[in-house]
Order: sequence, then C-alpha cells, then structure tokens
Amino acid sequence: MYQDKFKKFGGEFIPNIVEYLMEIYKDQPNITIAIGNDSIQKRRRTMYATTIMVYNNNVRNGAHVVFYRDSVPKIFDTFTRLYKEADYMNELGVWLDNQLREAGFVRNDINDDERRRYKFIQMLEKGEHKNLPLHEHDNFIKNIHLTDEEKNKEYKLIDIHLDLNPSEWSYNRRYNKSYKVYESAVPWLRGYDFRVYPKPLSYAATSAADLLLK
Repeated sequence: MYQDKFKKFGGEFIPNIVEYLMEIYKDQPNITIAIGNDSIQKRRRTMYATTIMVYNNNVRNGAHVVFYRDSVPKIFDTFTRLYKEADYMNELGVWLDNQLREAGFVRNDINDDERRRYKFIQMLEKGEHKNLPLHEHDNFIKNIHLTDEEKNKEYKLIDIHLDLNPSEWSYNRRYNKSYKVYESAVPWLRGYDFRVYPKPLSYAATSAADLLLK
C-alpha cells in the first residue's frame, strides 16, 4: 500500500519504508515518528505532499524526513481539500502503526514529562494559559497533574501533524479557514489514540510538506 511510495530528498526511492524505519529504530530506540500532510491547488489538480519525520529525543538536533507526493482532480471546496489531509494521515497512520507493531516497534519516547507537555499543548489549543510567558512554560508543565488514565494511556506508534489552526481568528482578526476542519478532524484522530499536533507545532506538515509543494 505505502511500502515503496516514499523517497529521500535526494530523489532515491525507499524499497520498504517499514524496514527503513526499523533500521533507524534499532540504532536509535528513543525516536519519535510523526507524519504530516499539506496540499496546494495547481491549475486542474490538487497536489498533496506527505512526509514521515523521524527525530531522536536524546539529540534534538533536527529530523530525518522522507516523503511522497500525490495528485488528484482539483478539489474546489476548501473544507473538503483540508479534511482530505487528515484523511490521508489517518489512513497512513493506521497502516504504519500496524506494520511497525508487527515488526516489533515499541514507543520509548513517552514518559510522564512528555505526557504533561502534550497535555499543556492541548490546553493552549483551548485558549488556556495563552498569556503565560514562554520562559515560564517549562516550570508550569512540571506541575501539571496527570490522572491515572492520562499516565497510562497508550498512544499509536505514530504522531500526526496537521496544518490546521486551532484558533478561529488570527491576531489581526483574520478568519482562519482551517479552523472548522481542526474542530472536526483533530478530535476524530485523537479518538483513535493518535497524538495530534496542529499549528504551530505541526512541523511535519507546516515545514516539511509545505516545502515540497513550493
């Protein structure tokens, strides 16, 4: 299905993406794997770029990225075009999760501190603590309470990054068209136990995939 679709930025195709990721994992067992998607309109076609971003949480000096592009007949409706980005990510995420589990991949990147950080991100999405200065974030996160359910929740092996805005209005009072898609797509994907990151932390979508469509 996706096994041989991905390639490196140099243009070299990867024969088996699962084996490729497992080789990285064997060398760096603390990696996080995130997938992202972005789209753009080009004449009579809509172009989608999908990325897999792998980063080592012990190093934090950049990420390894592979990708593929898809072209479909032009989707004129913005909601439909953006929701398809989430749909692509659900399909790829479920496939990768199943394949990596069978291959023996186990997440080693989620501890209590990381769970608190993810909970804080969701608080910010809801507009909570938005006036908290950036330099105080780490201290605040350390004191976030986790319920037993939050401490023990098992997430999918893959994180999803979406180029969607969790705020209805931007700072200059401009309406964010992707907000309506965020409202429906993000809870849907989180309901399937994916960790989902919208803007501004959706690097696999807003940075990597966006670059491939320029």
